[in-house]
Amino acid sequence: MFKFILFFFISLLFPTKNALADVKYRKKSITYLKMVFPQGVRKLSDNVDFLTGFDLDSFLEKKVREAVEMPRFDYNPVGVSGSVDLKTLASLVKQYVDEVKVDRAKAEAKMDWRFKDLVITAEDIKKIAESAYIYYPEITNFSVTVVFLPSTRKSGGVDTSISVNIGLRVHYWRVDFNTGEPIKVADLSVSHIETVKVGLIDIVPLPFPFSLLSPTVEVPETSLQAFVRCSEQAIYWLSRKLNKETRKIPDFSLFAPVDSVSFQNAFAPLTKKDGVYVDSDFEVVEEVEVVRDGNLQREKKRVGWVRARDVADGKENVLSSFQILSGSASVGQAIYEYPLLGIGLSPLGVYVLGKNAFGFSLLANISFSRAFSLALSEFYLFAGPEIVLPTDGAELSGILGLKKKFYIRSVGINPELSFGFMRFATEIKDQGIAYPAYNYSLGLRPALGLEWFFSPRFSVYIIGGYKIFTPIDEVYYEYEGYEKTAVKNYNPSGFSISAGFDFTIW
Repeated sequence: MFKFILFFFISLLFPTKNALADVKYRKKSITYLKMVFPQGVRKLSDNVDFLTGFDLDSFLEKKVREAVEMPRFDYNPVGVSGSVDLKTLASLVKQYVDEVKVDRAKAEAKMDWRFKDLVITAEDIKKIAESAYIYYPEITNFSVTVVFLPSTRKSGGVDTSISVNIGLRVHYWRVDFNTGEPIKVADLSVSHIETVKVGLIDIVPLPFPFSLLSPTVEVPETSLQAFVRCSEQAIYWLSRKLNKETRKIPDFSLFAPVDSVSFQNAFAPLTKKDGVYVDSDFEVVEEVEVVRDGNLQREKKRVGWVRARDVADGKENVLSSFQILSGSASVGQAIYEYPLLGIGLSPLGVYVLGKNAFGFSLLANISFSRAFSLALSEFYLFAGPEIVLPTDGAELSGILGLKKKFYIRSVGINPELSFGFMRFATEIKDQGIAYPAYNYSLGLRPALGLEWFFSPRFSVYIIGGYKIFTPIDEVYYEYEGYEKTAVKNYNPSGFSISAGFDFTIW
C-alpha cells in the first residue's frame, strides 16, 4: 500500500509524457528536377523576352522554387528536367546504389551514367540517392487576355486591362531502393488569375479579385510593362498559395512536442530555421485511446489552437512562444502546423446611430505577417465597399484601413483606423420632377472591436466607432442637359456599430 501511495505522488510530481511528447519532424533532403514548360508557354516566354527583355521562364522558376523550398529541408538541384522518364531515372538510381555497395570508389568515379536514352552525372545520381524525395514543378496553364473598355477617366479613350492566368502542378516522388520503382508522394495543383489596368497601379498589392477594391495611382506605362507587372503579381500570389499547400503535406508539415506552458503561452522547439514565422497557426494535439471494431487504438485529437508570437532564432534560443487562443495546451501534447495565407472576408452589418440607418459592408482582410511575411504580429490591412441607406439618400463608400489585434485567450480587442471615400446619392425635385443627385465626401473612422476566436478560419466580432466625414452642403444633378446644384445640408459623420464574422479563405 505504501509503495502504491508513493508511486501515486511521484506520478503527480513527474507526469509521464505520451508518445507525442517525443515526436518532432526530422529534416529531410529533397532533389529538385528542372521545371517543365509546355511548348505554348515556351513560345510565349520567348516572345516576351524578345519584346521586353523579361525572362519569364527564369522568373517563374525562381519564384516557384522560393515558394516550395523551405528552410526545414535541404534541397539538391540537379541538371535533369522533370520531363525525364521517372521510371528510368529510379532504375538508374537503384543501379548506382547497388554498385556503391560493391565498390563505392568505382561507382563514383564514373564520369556519367547511361540508362537507355538518359545521361546523368554521377554527382547528380549521388544527390538523388541521398535524398528522401524528388520534386519537379510543371506549368499546366499560362494564358494572357487583353480587354478594351470605354474609359471612366476624365481623359476619355479606352481602358486596357491585362489578365494573366497561371496554373501549376508540383509532383513529389520518392525512389524505392529495393525495387527501383518511383513512388508518388503527392501532387499539388494551384492556380491564380491576376488582372491589372494599363497605367493604373494598385496602392495596396491585394490579390485579384480583392485588388478591384484597392485604390490606384495613374502612371505612364506601356501594355508590355503592364503585362510584366501583372505576371509578377500573379506569380507572387501563386507562389504564396503553393507554399501554403506544400506545408499541408503530412511528410513536410511541422510538428513538435510542447516543452512547457506558462499562463497563456506554450513553448515548443520550432524556430525560424524551421520556417516558423510570426502568427503561424498550429493546432494542439494529444493522443487518445479509442475502441474501433473491438480493437483499442490510439488516435490524434485536437484540443486547442495556438499562434506563434516570439519566434526563436534557432541559435541561442531554440524554444518559440505560442499564444494559446482556444482550448488548452500542456506538456505531453504536440503542436501541428495549420498553414494559412491569412487572406479572408468579413461580411458586416452596419447601424448608424442618430440616423436610424442600416447598411452592409464586405471587407477583405489581409494579414501583414502571413500574407506579406512581415514580422508584425496581428496587424491587418482591410479594404472593401460599404453601403448605408439613410432616410434621405444612400452612402456608397470605399474603405481602406488598418487594425491590430490583442488576444486574451479567445477574446480579441481590436483597435482600428479606416479611411473612406464616400459617394452620397439622393434625389432633388425641380419643377415637380425628381432628379438623381450626388456629391462626395472624405473622412476616417477610429473604432474599437471585440472579437471571439473560434478557429484560425472563423471568428465573430462587433465594432463601434465614430465616422468623421466632411459635410455635404450641396449636391449636383443634371437638368435639361446641363449640370445644376442644389443646397443639401447633410452630415455623414456619426457613431456607427458593425457586427459580423471573419472567414479566412486562404
